[in-house]
Amino acid sequence: MYKRFLAAALVLGAIVALFVNPLGLSLQIGDSAKPISVTAQAKDLTLVCPGALYRAGGSSGTSLQVTRAGSATLSGFFASNPSIRLVERRVVADAPLVAGLVNGPLVDAKSITVQDPSGSAVQGSALLAVTQVQKAALSNLSGLAAANCVRPSSDNWLVGGDTSPGRETLLILSNPTDVDSSVNLEIIGSGGTVSAPGLSSISVPKSKTTVIPISGVAPNLSTFAIHIVSSGGALGTWLQVRTMRGLLPGGVELVGPSAEPAKSLVIPGIFLRGLADAAKLSADNPAYADLTPTLRISSTATTQTTVTAQIVGTNAKTYGTVIQQVIAPNSTMDIPITGLADGDYVALIDSSEPVRAAIRFNRTKAKKTDLAWAPAVSPLKNKVVFNAPAGAISKLAIANPGKVGATVRVGSQTVTVPAASSVSVVAPAGRSATISSTVPVAATEVIDVGGLVAVIPVLDYKNLGGQLSILVR
Repeated sequence: MYKRFLAAALVLGAIVALFVNPLGLSLQIGDSAKPISVTAQAKDLTLVCPGALYRAGGSSGTSLQVTRAGSATLSGFFASNPSIRLVERRVVADAPLVAGLVNGPLVDAKSITVQDPSGSAVQGSALLAVTQVQKAALSNLSGLAAANCVRPSSDNWLVGGDTSPGRETLLILSNPTDVDSSVNLEIIGSGGTVSAPGLSSISVPKSKTTVIPISGVAPNLSTFAIHIVSSGGALGTWLQVRTMRGLLPGGVELVGPSAEPAKSLVIPGIFLRGLADAAKLSADNPAYADLTPTLRISSTATTQTTVTAQIVGTNAKTYGTVIQQVIAPNSTMDIPITGLADGDYVALIDSSEPVRAAIRFNRTKAKKTDLAWAPAVSPLKNKVVFNAPAGAISKLAIANPGKVGATVRVGSQTVTVPAASSVSVVAPAGRSATISSTVPVAATEVIDVGGLVAVIPVLDYKNLGGQLSILVR
């Protein structure tokens, strides 16, 4: 009996061994494959410009067409060298490629690319920096508008705009690529996400510009931010904001993409003029109520957000103020800024959750008004270049949001910017200048032409490249 049990056990063990290792092979685990290092060349730097302002309604205001009005003036800097080439292309169907300069008149949207086959050029505004400015003086479109030419992106936020009576906001989508793009929009208003038809699957064909009146999808909405997500070709995006006070035009501005959301933000370039005239106009006519400077905060957080904004003057004569406000989850709020006198200011914002922000202000002289949107600007870590247009008074507002004083060189000038403060520097008209600093600072260019005002943040654009580790299996 014992022998039978022993034989049965041996047979069972053999069967188990066969299933566990049917071929009787010895298994060894060797070293894993090692990743290899590959150098990825950055994509050629391309900037796209919005082109001349749009005039909705034509000269009568009743036309259904949206057409270009006049031309903008392009100002740019290009650090040329023999191994790279500058190529421009109008963003309209079947436009030819042309090599050219980054200065001169501009009607249609335009893309400007630095072709760098060797990948030797260091990307950034010190390689290519382009801006546009346009003064409009039409019966239903008047004011000064300026914008940066921006790097195309598939994900942008725009903070600004108004579609209440007498206010118009156009969304400009320019596709400089050779691939069609499909766009979905998300509008965050004071009550949360706006539900409306026409916000998805918007077509922006290759090498074309699409203009969308926001009043068509979100009428009578005074406060909002717009999220643009595209698939296919990357886009340049802007808002064109216009004010009409009855039959009298009240200003126009172009609003570019917002900086990334953060708990600490800085908004330089709040240059207030004509506040006494604005207060009188507002008291006499409700159509002028929006002349009060206003801070717009947009939050996509799932909880309430507490925001504190210090509005700080650039000298002892300009006393600022402090604002504290609770923002509802996933909403956008406008907060009036009162009690300020004429002067130059910077906003230093601290928030319990990451937010986006911008400040709308007006330039007022008697009954003539113009508007500007000053966005939050990310501090610059590298040497950058900005353009001061010809025929204008340009001032650079330099803000130091840090805890250590900054020594900043602007062209041939050197200025000191104490911690948590801002200074203003006059920029020579018609020239480009370099900015460098001992610590990161944020900068905005404020442009004045005949009492009209426009604001351009100083930005640094680059496509990423470098060393990648790839595991081949």
